[in-house]
Amino acid sequence: MAVSIPPDDSSGEQTGAEQALRESEERYRSLVESLPDIVYSFSDKRGGVVWSARVEAVLGYSLAELQANPYLWNQSIHPDDRPRVQAVIAAFKQGAHFDLEYRIKDRWGQWRWLHDRSIQRRLVGDEVILDGLASDITERKQTERAQVEAKLAAEAATAAKSDFLAHMSHELRTPLNAVIGLTQVLEQANLPLEQRSLVQRIRLAGQAMLQISNDILDLAKIEANQLAIASRPCTLSGLLQRLESLQGEAARAKGVTLEIAPAPALSGQVLTDPLRLEQILANLVSNAIKFTDRGTVRVWTETLSVSESSARLRFVVRDTGIGIAPSALEQLFTPFIQADSSITRRFGGTGLGLSISKRLVELMGGTIGVESCEGQGSTFWFELILERVASGAPEVPATVQAPCPRGQRLAGLTVLAVDDNASNLEVITRLLALEGANATPARHGREALEQLRAHPWRFDAVLMDVQMPVMDGLSATRAIRRDLKRPALPVIALSAGVLREEQQRAREAGCNDFLAKPVELEHLVERLLRWVGARISGSAPRKHEPDAPACSESCSPLTGPVPGIDPERLAQLTQGDPAFTRRLLCRFLADIDDIPRLVRADLAQGAHASAAARLHGLRGAAVNLGALELARHAGALEEAVKAHGPTDDSVLDGHATRFTACFERLHRALVAHLDTAESRPADVTSAATVDRTKLGKLRAALATNRPQPARRLFAELERHLMAVHGEQTTQALAMALDGLRFAEALQLLDETAEL
Repeated sequence: MAVSIPPDDSSGEQTGAEQALRESEERYRSLVESLPDIVYSFSDKRGGVVWSARVEAVLGYSLAELQANPYLWNQSIHPDDRPRVQAVIAAFKQGAHFDLEYRIKDRWGQWRWLHDRSIQRRLVGDEVILDGLASDITERKQTERAQVEAKLAAEAATAAKSDFLAHMSHELRTPLNAVIGLTQVLEQANLPLEQRSLVQRIRLAGQAMLQISNDILDLAKIEANQLAIASRPCTLSGLLQRLESLQGEAARAKGVTLEIAPAPALSGQVLTDPLRLEQILANLVSNAIKFTDRGTVRVWTETLSVSESSARLRFVVRDTGIGIAPSALEQLFTPFIQADSSITRRFGGTGLGLSISKRLVELMGGTIGVESCEGQGSTFWFELILERVASGAPEVPATVQAPCPRGQRLAGLTVLAVDDNASNLEVITRLLALEGANATPARHGREALEQLRAHPWRFDAVLMDVQMPVMDGLSATRAIRRDLKRPALPVIALSAGVLREEQQRAREAGCNDFLAKPVELEHLVERLLRWVGARISGSAPRKHEPDAPACSESCSPLTGPVPGIDPERLAQLTQGDPAFTRRLLCRFLADIDDIPRLVRADLAQGAHASAAARLHGLRGAAVNLGALELARHAGALEEAVKAHGPTDDSVLDGHATRFTACFERLHRALVAHLDTAESRPADVTSAATVDRTKLGKLRAALATNRPQPARRLFAELERHLMAVHGEQTTQALAMALDGLRFAEALQLLDETAEL
C-alpha cells in the first residue's frame, strides 16, 4: 500500500508504545487509501505536499514524481483557474477555509475536474499544516455539460419548431385569406340557393382553418416564451359587447341561447391585455357553444374583492352541454388533448384552445379551473387581478348605424389613407370610392401628420400602414395621439403581418383597430362603420363616383391572365376595369422594379434592417395584387435576413436566389403583358377630344393643392387622356397625382398637345 508518508526505518527493539503507534498509523493509512478522494497535507515550512496514493489513479503521476517536483501540481492547473486556486490557498493560510472546483491536466494531457476543499488547519509550533481533500468530478462535469448541451439543443429545436410553425401559419394565411375573400365576393353574387349554401360552407371552413392556424401559432409563441402580455386601459362592458357580437351568430345558428350578464359596476376602466382577455373568453364561449346541442351558455363576471387600485374578478362560462368525464378533467388543459377521441370526429378542433387559454391566464398572473358533470354541462372559470384606472383609450362604440345599401355605406366619409406603396394606395382609394367615401393619400407617416396639421378636422378616420420609410405607422399614430392631441380620431392599422403580437403593438401605439392585408372591401367597410358609423349615419348618400370609369367598348382589354398573378384577386381589386388594371400593373411594376438591386446593395453593405424593410414592403404589395408566389419568396428572404443577419451567407444566398428567380419571371411576364396590351389599338372614335372644361377644373384643383377633386376629375378624364395622349403620358400624370406632386402634374398637363 503506497502512501507518501515514509515508513519509519529505525531499527531496534520497539517498545510497546511504539508498536501501538505504528499499528495506529497503519490503520490510518489504510483508512485514507480506501477513500475515493485524494487526501493531502501541506506544510508551509517544509514546502512539500504529502499525498495519498489515490493521486496516481486520478492524475497518472506517481508519488515519487510529485515529491520530486513540488511545483508539478500547481503547473498542471488550468491557466484560467490557477489565480483563483492560489488566492484561496493564500487565504486558507491565514485561517479561511475554501471549497472550489478547478481543472487540472493529467499525465496524458487530458483536462480533469477536481472538487478541492479544506479539512483542517493545524499549528505545530510555528509550522502551519493544511489538510485537504480533492475529489475527481470529471464525470459529473461531463454529465452536466451534456445536460446543458441537451437543454440548448432542445431549446433550439423548440425555437426551430416555433419558427417553422410561424412561417407555416403565414404561408397558410395567404391562400386562406384569398379563399375567404373570394367566397365573400361570390356570396354577393346572384347565386341559386344551393350554390350559395355551398359557398357559405366553403367560407366557414376557411375561417375554421384560419382559427386553427392562429391557435398553432399562439401555442408556438407561448412555448418559445415569445408571447408578451400587454397592458392598456379598457372597459369590461365594451369587451363583453364585442364578445356577444363575435359569438352570438354562432350560438343562434346552432339554436343555443347565449346570455352575457352585464359587467360589474366598476367605475372607470381596468388595466389589462384586452386582446388576450377577449381571446380567453372567446375560446371558452366558442367551446361551450360547440359542445352544447341545445340549451343555454351563460357568461358572467363576479367581483371577488375590490380596492381603490385593483379588483379581483372571476369570469365564468357555464353551459348545458355534454359535460366532461371525471377521468378526462386532469388532462383537459394539455395541448392537443380532448376529452374523448370521438370528440374530434364529432365536433372537430385541435384541442389547443383550452391549453392556450390556461397559458394566457397564467401569463396574466391568474388561475383557471373547471367543474363538470358528464351529461349535464360544464362550468369554466378563471380569476384575474386587474388594476383600476380612472380613464383610458377610447373604447369601441356600442352602437353602429343601420345597414345602408351597397355603394352608399360610407357616403360622406373622408379618410386619410397612408401607405408607401402606390399600388396599395390605389386599391384602398378605389375600395373606399366604391362605397361613396373620399380618400386623401399620404406616402408615409410624416406626410400623414402634415395633412392632419393642415386640415385638423377634415378626416373622419385614418388607414395607417404599419411599416413605411421616413416615419412608420406606429410612430405616426403615437404622434397623432401625443403631439396633435387627437385621442378620438379613429386610426386603423394596415399590415401584411397578422401576428397577434403585431396587432397588440399597433393597439399599444394608439391604433383603434387592425386590418390584415390584402384588405377586403367588406372588412374595410365593417371596421370604418364600427368606428365612425355614428358620424355618417345622418349623411345623405351621394352618387357613387369610382376613381376609374367602367369598362366600355373603347377600352383595350388585357390579353388574358398574367402568369404569377392570381386573376381572381386582380379582378376583385379592379372590378374588371381594363384601364384601371393596366394602370395598377404599371404602377406595381414601377414600384418593384429596382427592389432586387437595392436589396443586394443593402446586404452587401450590411444594412440588413433596410433590406428587410424593402422586402416587407414588396411582400405587402405583392399580396395585395395577388402575386402570391413573389410574396412568399419575399417573405422568406425577409425572415431569413432578420433571423440570420450577416452570420450565415449560405442561408441568405439560397433564399435570395429563389426570390430573384421568381421576381425575374414575374417581371418578364408583366413587361410582356403590358407591352402587348399597349400595342393593341383601342377604338378612339368616341374619345378623340378631351373635355377642356374638366381639364381647366383639374388644373385649378392642382394649382390649389386639392387632391380629392383632382383625383376625381382625373378619373373622369383618364380614358380620354389615354386615347389622345397615350399610355405613357397618362401614366406619368397618374403617378404624379398619387405622389401628391402637383407641380409636376401641372407641368405634364401644360405639355400635352391638347392644351
